Amino acid sequence: MFREGFAGVTPIEEFLEEYLPASLHERSAKITRIVKTCRDTLKASIAALDDATDMSRPLINHLQQVVSGFPESNKPIIADTRNFRFTSLDEGGRYTTPDITASRPRITSAPVKWDWPQAGTVVELKYKTDFFEPDGSLKTSEESRKNLRELAKSARSLLVGSGSCVVYVVSVFARRMARIFRFDRAGFRASSAFDWTKDTRVFPKFFLRLYNPVKPNTDMCGADDTRSIPTPAEKRDMYSALCRHSFYQQHFSLSDATDASLWIRGVRFRTDANNEVVSEPVKCFTIGPALSSSDGLFDRATLVYRVILAEDVGSKSPTIYVLKDSWRQRCRRPEVDFYDVIAKHCELNKIDMDGIGMAKCHGSVDLSIVTSGLVPGHDPAFHSTCSKIDNADLERCHMRTLLTPVGVPLNTFKSSKDFARALLTAIEHHEIANAAGVLHRDVSEGNVLLQETCNTVGTSKAFLVDWDYAEFTPTGLHNFNKWFPDREEATKGYESIEKSLKDLTGTQPFLAIELMEEPTVRHEAHHDLESFYWLFLWCIFRYTAHTHYKGPHACRTVFGPSYSLYKRGTLWQRPIPISKALHLPLFHLASGLAVAVATQNAPEPSKYQPTQERKPIEYADFINIFREELDLPGWQKDDAALVYSSPPSVSDLWMAKESEATSQAKQSLRQTAIERSTKRSGKRTLDEAETAGGSGPARKKCKTASAGTVEVLRRRAARSGGAASAKKTGRGRAGSGRNAGPRKKPNGKRGPGSGGN
Repeated sequence: MFREGFAGVTPIEEFLEEYLPASLHERSAKITRIVKTCRDTLKASIAALDDATDMSRPLINHLQQVVSGFPESNKPIIADTRNFRFTSLDEGGRYTTPDITASRPRITSAPVKWDWPQAGTVVELKYKTDFFEPDGSLKTSEESRKNLRELAKSARSLLVGSGSCVVYVVSVFARRMARIFRFDRAGFRASSAFDWTKDTRVFPKFFLRLYNPVKPNTDMCGADDTRSIPTPAEKRDMYSALCRHSFYQQHFSLSDATDASLWIRGVRFRTDANNEVVSEPVKCFTIGPALSSSDGLFDRATLVYRVILAEDVGSKSPTIYVLKDSWRQRCRRPEVDFYDVIAKHCELNKIDMDGIGMAKCHGSVDLSIVTSGLVPGHDPAFHSTCSKIDNADLERCHMRTLLTPVGVPLNTFKSSKDFARALLTAIEHHEIANAAGVLHRDVSEGNVLLQETCNTVGTSKAFLVDWDYAEFTPTGLHNFNKWFPDREEATKGYESIEKSLKDLTGTQPFLAIELMEEPTVRHEAHHDLESFYWLFLWCIFRYTAHTHYKGPHACRTVFGPSYSLYKRGTLWQRPIPISKALHLPLFHLASGLAVAVATQNAPEPSKYQPTQERKPIEYADFINIFREELDLPGWQKDDAALVYSSPPSVSDLWMAKESEATSQAKQSLRQTAIERSTKRSGKRTLDEAETAGGSGPARKKCKTASAGTVEVLRRRAARSGGAASAKKTGRGRAGSGRNAGPRKKPNGKRGPGSGGN
């Protein structure tokens, strides 16, 4: 993955001019002054590099001197952070320990505990390894791959921790050589290697430009200039507005709602006096932590927030929106186009989208092309990636989309009946979208949500979201070009739509069997309907008390590496893995859906296999099954979703067994060494003494002798100086049996580690 994101090596001076442009206030004389200020420290650092085994301290001393003259508002703290554990930004992820960290501005003292939101950039030290061959290509050795992964992990953590559009990290190797890396959401680029002890202007230029950016409304180069931190007074005002919403008043304290709050700029659609839809800039105040976030480096990097708008602060009951922040590939159509076609279809067919809880788009903006209106001095350049020179369609642009309603994960359902009703609602929304000419193509757990304000037993509502990977059908293509003639045409012809519909798209565990086995098959609505079945089964295995013979491993078995094979087996499995006695309606629902999906995936006819016609699932097939079972009595009311805990995999268990075996082997080797040493000294081991015949004084004497032998072995292992240690302590040769017993200090007390009662 990291190698695929590599965009090439750029000469260091060109790298600085192209990717860290100088501000209007930068003068060559300023760089010269910094270089002169660092002259003595640099000499000392070079001398220390030649003498010391640790290259971090000399480099830190030099970098601290480089930034010493920066204004206090822009001066970073530079520290050795090898002994600090930076908390992973992923739930359950492993901590990281960057070698050297430069803080973000306005941190006035070294943190007691460093973490990624405090970090502005990092320097990774590699005593030997450079990632690149002489021709500028990436090395393929395992060590190089490992070091590149570490660097990329730090870059991703900087991007996520700060919400930046672009970040920069430094790799120092062979003591004096260094490279600067630029990471964005499409890939990364490296500078040519430079000798920081000789090219004395590079680090001053880099840090001056990094911490004194061109745009005045950002604190670092690459930061998002459409985000800011609210003041305490603003937090109180927005919380007061939030409390006018009956639901959120009961569920959020001031601290819960505002501790992590941000101002994020976006747009909202409104209809003007001429009945034209226009976009107006709005300030979005985030409520609580992010609702969801993606975990990739070179991907959409989607962040979803619950927000209230500053423009609605005077409203009696302000609308709470979802703000979706993502990086869209330029080759993909904006999500707003799909939302708008669906909305127009509903308008023309008198479908009340709010009444049935469908997701609606209230505003969308491409930050890479907006040049005014959001914030003064907004710079579109940083909101577009520049790492795919050979394929501009794979570059990404920064999008903000304002949506309703606010959703919570499907796995928070309050009863199995609410869960079934949620899937039915999502299928109905899918049918409406398909009638409008929009095919979702990514039915998965994260894309079917429950409404946050209606998630109690018997009242839950669901909706289908995330149309990023959707595509127009021929009907949708016609509708879009007819209804929105002022926008870019959906396509030059039906051929490109046909090609797009044959692209394999979706989340793998939920893909229809036919799409997995025949990747060039055209994606149709019946494939998405089958995905709803796999989503149903996925949730049954994870969040209910199912009866699958694999128990907690059922989900991993059915949705494992050989997806289509196990899926086929599951379709014909009997009995249905749901307790008939406890969940009769759910059992019948699962059985009915399985029959429909099995008919769609009937096996190929053979000489001994009767021909069975494959019948694609229709909306009525699934909807009627759901409605029939939901109308029946027998549904439990207190079977809320269980908390899913992923069981250890086979590899995890194997590694645990290997670790246990290794530990036992080491213990066996230690015991063997003791026994051999004891035999050489003519004494028995402690175990042998315990089992030896005799009693009374003879038995006690035997145990004492053995304990002395064990003590000799302990002292031998503890001594690292060999003969020198023996000479220093004045002891006899270890293992000879002399001076083997506990020694006393001059005050008559036993020394530490000398044994005793």
